[in-house]
Amino acid sequence: MPAMKKVMHFSDAEISSMPRNGRVRLFGTVINVNDNAILLDDKSGAAEIMFENQDKPSSFNCGQKVCVIADIIDGKLFGACAQTVDDFDVQLNKNVRSFVKKFKDMGRDINI
Repeated sequence: MPAMKKVMHFSDAEISSMPRNGRVRLFGTVINVNDNAILLDDKSGAAEIMFENQDKPSSFNCGQKVCVIADIIDGKLFGACAQTVDDFDVQLNKNVRSFVKKFKDMGRDINI
């Protein structure tokens, strides 16, 4: 039996530090699909992304790599758009995000 992935929930502090009408971009592998949501694993945990359009989640299959643009509303993620991403390396994306964050934390600007 595979190990269960933790589901990410944003803390009040994280939510308050985000723009009210902000969006996030998530890359990861679909690990579960239900009627109105997908569970996306980005190697650091799993995030549930809900969709208003009932047809959207059913268009994905477990194991597919996807990119999702999502709105954060009350600590929950609501998918605005999503698409499959062929041959995407989730771990490489995580490493790049970490590298960019380190540079920004040092006060340096970096564009990739």
